Amino acid sequence: MTARAVALLRGSLGLVFVWFGALKVADVTPVADLVARTVPWLDRNLLLASLGSAEIVLGATLWLGRRLRWVAAVALVHLLGTFLVLVVQPQAAFQAGNPLLLTTEGEFVVKNLVLITACLVLMSADRQRRAGHPLDIGDDHNEVEHAIREPHTGGRDDRGAGEVDAVDTPSPAAARPQAIAPVPGSTGPARRAQADRYSEIGPKGAVAGAAPTTD
Repeated sequence: MTARAVALLRGSLGLVFVWFGALKVADVTPVADLVARTVPWLDRNLLLASLGSAEIVLGATLWLGRRLRWVAAVALVHLLGTFLVLVVQPQAAFQAGNPLLLTTEGEFVVKNLVLITACLVLMSADRQRRAGHPLDIGDDHNEVEHAIREPHTGGRDDRGAGEVDAVDTPSPAAARPQAIAPVPGSTGPARRAQADRYSEIGPKGAVAGAAPTTD
C-alpha cells in the first residue's frame, strides 16, 4: 500500500465524519429520528449534539493523522454502534421482515461495513509504519529493479589471485606442434621427404626425446 493511498483514505473518511457530524449538531440530519428511536432512553437533542460533536472530532483527528491507530479504532467502535438499528428496529431496516430486502435506513446502516473496513486498513497501515515497514511499494520495486540491472560480479572476479583459467592459458604441449612420427614401413624417398618436413618444423617444435629419422 502506498502512503498516498493511506492519506487519501484518511481524508475521505475524515470528510464523511465531519460532514455527517455537522448535520447532527445542526439537527438537520435525515437520520435524526432513526437515531433517537434506536436509543429512546437518551434525550434526543443531547444525543444528536453528542454524536455530532464526536464525529467532527474524529474526522478532524483523521485529517491530522496523529495517533492514527487509536483514532481509527474509536471510529470503528462508533460505526459498529450503528448496527443497533438492525437489532432494535428491524422493521425500519428490512422490508416485510426479510433481511435480504433492505429499506433506505437499512442500506444506510449496512454501507458502514465499507467504512469499518477502511478503519481496519488505517489501523494496519499505522502499525506497519510504526514497525518500520515501508508503506510505499514503489521502494520495493526500485530495489528489485536495481538488483536485476546490477552487473554480475561472480565468475572471474570470484577467483583467487593464484588461479588461472585453463581456457586463457593453453598448455605447453598444446602450444607447440607435434613431431612427425615415421610412417611404418616407409623407406627411401618416403623417409627422405619425411625428414625434409621435420627440418622445416625445426627441433624446437619437436616433442622432447624425438629425433629425425634418416636412411
